[in-house]
Amino acid sequence: MGYGAGNGHGLSGRRPYNPDQVVLQPDELWDAVRKQVITHPISAQALRPVADQSLNTVIGDRLKDFILREKLRPGDKLPTEGVLAERLQVSRTAIREAMRGLEALGMVEARQGSGRVVRDFNFDAILDSLTYGMVFHSHTIRQVTEVRKALDAFFADHMVANVSDADLAALDDLVADIQRLLRDGKTYEDDDYAFHRRLFEIAGNPLALQLFRITWEVRMSTGDPTFWQPPRSRSEVAIHANIVKALRARDAAATRMAMLAHYAYTDGLLAKKLAAEAAGMRETPSGRKPARNGTNGKHA
Repeated sequence: MGYGAGNGHGLSGRRPYNPDQVVLQPDELWDAVRKQVITHPISAQALRPVADQSLNTVIGDRLKDFILREKLRPGDKLPTEGVLAERLQVSRTAIREAMRGLEALGMVEARQGSGRVVRDFNFDAILDSLTYGMVFHSHTIRQVTEVRKALDAFFADHMVANVSDADLAALDDLVADIQRLLRDGKTYEDDDYAFHRRLFEIAGNPLALQLFRITWEVRMSTGDPTFWQPPRSRSEVAIHANIVKALRARDAAATRMAMLAHYAYTDGLLAKKLAAEAAGMRETPSGRKPARNGTNGKHA
C-alpha cells in the first residue's frame, strides 16, 4: 500500500506525498516551537528540555496531521526517517523520538522490512496507563462499574440479535465449568472473564469489546482482592445461567435484567467500601488520612 490518495495536501498542505517531491514548511514548524517558549527570568539551559519536548510534540502533531490529511489506512507506509528529517530540517533523532511517541499512542508501528506503517486503532497502548491511574480509590471502581453496566444494558439487544446456537453452547459450557469449579472449591475468574468476553464478542462491536476489557482490567488491577475475586456462592451459577436462558429465549429485556442482576454483589461491596472510606475521612482533621506507625503525620 502507498501513502494514500488523500486530498492533495500531504505534509506540506500542497499535494500527495512523494518521497522525491514532498515540500514541507520547516519555518512553520520552528515558529510553532517558538510560540510554546514563554519568556521567563530563568536560564536558557533550564528551558532547553522544554524546547526539545516541544519540538517532539510539534513533529508528532505534524505527522498525525499528515496521516489524517492523506487518509492513510492501517498498513500504509510512512515516509522514512531520512526523508522526514530532510524535509522538516530537523535531526533524525528528533524524528525518531516523535515516532516513538506515536508508537506509544498506538498510531504507528515498526515492521521488519517495511519501516513504519499506520497501525489499526486499539486500546492496547494506553490500557496499562489507564488501569494504573484508576485503581487507587473505590469511587473510580464504582465509576468503571457504572460504565460497564451501561455497556451491558445497551448491547443486550445486539447480543440477542446476533447470538447463535454455537454461542449458546459455548456459554452453557462455561456455566458448567463455573459450577464444577465452585463445587471443587476452586477459583473461576478465568471462566467468568471468558463468559462475559463471549457476550461482547456476540454483540459484534469491536470497540465495545475493547471497553469491556478495560473495565475488567481496572477491576483486576486494584490492590484489594475483594474487587476482583468473584463471590464463592452457588448463586453465581444461577446468575450466569439466567443470562444464557434469556439469550436462548431471544428476550432482550430479560437478558438486560439478568446481566444487571449480576452486579448485586459488586454494588453491595462498593457501598460498604465507600461508606468506610467516607467515615475514615470524617474521623481525621481536614479530611487527611490518619498517620501511620504512631508518627503523628511526621516522618520517622
